Amino acid sequence: MTIVKTSSGLQYEDIVLGSGPTVRQGQSVAIQYTGRLTNASGHIFDSSRTTFTLGKGAGDSRFG
Repeated sequence: MTIVKTSSGLQYEDIVLGSGPTVRQGQSVAIQYTGRLTNASGHIFDSSRTTFTLGKGAGDSRFG
């Protein structure tokens, strides 16, 4: 996979891509995430640990 760097400097990599239909405005998606440092330690600094849903375009944010 490819590491993507945003204009803010955030870097992310999709490890597993979904295979379902594209999410539309107002629909919800279930995600799991793990935040790791990009240095040699690879230390995990945040993780969802469980699946939760976010509404696309609803301004939802549950990270942290």
